[in-house]
Amino acid sequence: MTSSNPNGGGIMQDSLKAGRILVFVARMFASPLEACLRTDFGPKYFGFAALAALALMPLWMAFWPDKSSTPLTGFWIYVLLMFARARAESGRMLRDGTNVHSRSNGISRLSRWFPRMAEAKVKAKVEPGFCFIMGILLMYLSEPLGSFVLIATVGLVLAQSTIDSVERARVMELNDALIEQQSIAERFREMQRNQSRR
Repeated sequence: MTSSNPNGGGIMQDSLKAGRILVFVARMFASPLEACLRTDFGPKYFGFAALAALALMPLWMAFWPDKSSTPLTGFWIYVLLMFARARAESGRMLRDGTNVHSRSNGISRLSRWFPRMAEAKVKAKVEPGFCFIMGILLMYLSEPLGSFVLIATVGLVLAQSTIDSVERARVMELNDALIEQQSIAERFREMQRNQSRR
């Protein structure tokens, strides 16, 4: 049984569209924290999601009309500076000829405290844990800022999970291709042996 869609498409296309929207929202919330927590971003990593985040942060105050906006505004300015710094750093790496993936999501500053932990694990576990604790502590200082950091932490987890899933799928494809090539190579060697016996 298939679902009809007046615009063409169906359940799969709707699911893919919803997935893309979810990833965009996650990246939008995550990008301020990523800019603060990481260095050496690829030149194309921050895009429209970062601009949307800068627009979203002042609007976040609408949920807290009776609270002071000063802490969140201060964080907004800091994030703006971090975005500018990331942009300048990416430009410098390009000028220096540094070999970096154009959409690299950076290197965690927290990695230096966990030298034996893989970078992906630092991003998936240590960074969200750190941000969650900071969000809880910031709630005592400023509920608008603390709540934004907590929601952004969820975005950080979702964004990193998406990246991990994509990389895992690519690794599996490469592994499958390697197995196929090994099988083909073995069959080729067997064919060569059979021909040499004739």
